[in-house]
Amino acid sequence: MQKNEWLWLCIPITLGVSAFLLVVGPHILNPNNIDWLVVGDPAIHYLSWVFYRFSPWSFPIGLNPNFGLEISSSIVFTDPIPIFAFIFKLFTSVLPDPFQYFGLWVLLCFVLQGVFGYLLISTLTSSKWLCIAGAGLFIFSPPMLARVQMQTALQSHFAILAALYLIFSSKNKFAKLQWITLLGAALLINIYLFMMVFALWLGNLSDQVWITHLKSKWEAIKELMICFLVVVFISWQAGYFALPISSASTGEYGGDVLNLYLLAIFDPRGWSYFLKGSPYNYYPANGFSYLGLGIICLIPLICAMLLKKKAVIKKISALFRAHLFLCSALLALSLFAITNSIHIGSHIYSFYLPQEFIQVASSLRASGRMFWPVFYCIILLIIYLIIRLYPKKVALGLLSAALVIQVCDTSAGYLRRKPVFTAGNMNPLSQFSNAFWGEAGRKYKKIIHIPTYNRSDGWEPFAHYALSQRLPTNSVFAGRSKNLDAENKRLESKLITGNLDKDTLYFISNDLAIPALLHLNTHTDLLMSLDGFNILAPGWLACSDCQTIPQKDYIQSLVPTIGLNEAIGFGRDAKGTSPYFLQSGWAFPENWGVWSTDLNAGLILPIVPKANNLILNLRALVSPKNPSQKLEIWINGQLARSLALQQGDNNQVDLPIPKEWLDLGYLAITFVFKNPARPKDIGLGDDERLLAIGLVSATQR
Repeated sequence: MQKNEWLWLCIPITLGVSAFLLVVGPHILNPNNIDWLVVGDPAIHYLSWVFYRFSPWSFPIGLNPNFGLEISSSIVFTDPIPIFAFIFKLFTSVLPDPFQYFGLWVLLCFVLQGVFGYLLISTLTSSKWLCIAGAGLFIFSPPMLARVQMQTALQSHFAILAALYLIFSSKNKFAKLQWITLLGAALLINIYLFMMVFALWLGNLSDQVWITHLKSKWEAIKELMICFLVVVFISWQAGYFALPISSASTGEYGGDVLNLYLLAIFDPRGWSYFLKGSPYNYYPANGFSYLGLGIICLIPLICAMLLKKKAVIKKISALFRAHLFLCSALLALSLFAITNSIHIGSHIYSFYLPQEFIQVASSLRASGRMFWPVFYCIILLIIYLIIRLYPKKVALGLLSAALVIQVCDTSAGYLRRKPVFTAGNMNPLSQFSNAFWGEAGRKYKKIIHIPTYNRSDGWEPFAHYALSQRLPTNSVFAGRSKNLDAENKRLESKLITGNLDKDTLYFISNDLAIPALLHLNTHTDLLMSLDGFNILAPGWLACSDCQTIPQKDYIQSLVPTIGLNEAIGFGRDAKGTSPYFLQSGWAFPENWGVWSTDLNAGLILPIVPKANNLILNLRALVSPKNPSQKLEIWINGQLARSLALQQGDNNQVDLPIPKEWLDLGYLAITFVFKNPARPKDIGLGDDERLLAIGLVSATQR
């Protein structure tokens, strides 16, 4: 590249920086500013990076064992931009704490989007100003802008533009090395971007062998083998093989909000002042592919001129014929993005796909993203046609006007999000003000949440607390995880046997508080409620230097006592409304009791000594339109009763308590509802809740 070419590149770089300041602002460039990264997807990326930063180096280097412990994998599954994580981990000892590089990556994405957009248009025209106008349109691409705060790694659309530039640039003697570099870099940014770049590379390589004959078959085989070896090595070291394929597959291919909506390129969904979004509620967020009003305004101008200049149509046909395999790759990406659940307007058309295909495809469950290469090819084609159909000055005027419209119109989306980047004073540790937390951080070596889930509700506070104490934890969210069922069985077994790890601080959910209490060593282990959390601290009571906890905070002081033949009510302020008894699936209690409001509802009760039976007094939502409520009652994992309730009130359900449950000490009851209904739908008023039964009382006899 000549010297003056480098000087011209300063303009798209400046455009990228200017767009960054307009859309995001400078605040996130402060490496100490983590206020915009403490909740949601950004919290996943930031927390996984910091746990990785302070962990010892591993082999492969991408493993992140402290972020998840037994369910951990590698940083490639948590999107902290592995290529940056590897680089900055090298400088852990000199970096400040806290430190984040995500703001720098966002700026880099804007700049590289402009640079590669400029280079891509330079393959169509020698006019620098046309290249600059086209670069601006690529920078203000709504799908890229929409990812800025959601998933920073997925904002790296410049990788797609770089791949398209390599395809359409001619006489590039370093193309093979550049492709290998791009594939490796994409793999260290995000797997979705890698798969897009891979599809473009493979389509182009096939065209060069079979259509344009720029490469021999032997040259193509050598390139394939080199790329394969590089990709395998990088995948191994980055940690892509840390999970089996069965764990990487979610089975969600074709699911709602994950695929491509057929009208997505014209549907702004809040990213336009002038165009309104689809009136239908369904919209797959991962398939957001709005072109922008500026780009859309160019389409009728193209159509009008195409009718007059049929020679351009022939050029387009020749272009498609020269890139037949590339077009096939783009078609395959489009079909993959749409999935077997086709949404257009209010209509949904579905067709069968083999389960084996679903399992493999679900490794890329957010399939709507795979349309992005096609999206950028559409923009490239529109710009190409404007350049070919109009005189240079007119084309420059049209592209410039389109850019102004694009910047102004998409501000409906990016200005609405900008306050997120300027918010301050977000303290993720505000719940952990008690002196206990500091002492516990010094006494214990691990933080465990039971049960463990991949992104359980409210996982972030536990992870932030563990991070503040530099302790590993299983309270995490990863894109994929392993061993969840086996790990939960292992942890729950520790609770009900009292075989706790003495170096571990446990956070436990309400439904496990009673099982833990019944098997607690009350002389040495502390089970309490503090700052809204249930805490199990092994050995705390035997520690002479540890903080004394008031008896009123002990779980045994908070769980209501139950007597034999005592009817425990579930109405407002009654014993049964204790959060340690009523689990998920219930409404707010009323004077008489509480309604179920889900497909399942949970209840846990300690077994009263000498009790042989549990008597449940239930209401049922029945009417002439819904004459019975069918349900199953499961106790301690066993089906206790299937029944159909036909009267609205005073349904007495008698359930035996087997002797083998006495040692367990509690009844974990799950109600499974077969035909819940909304009262409004069955002629019983205006209530729109999904109801099945009302729990009035429970008596052990």
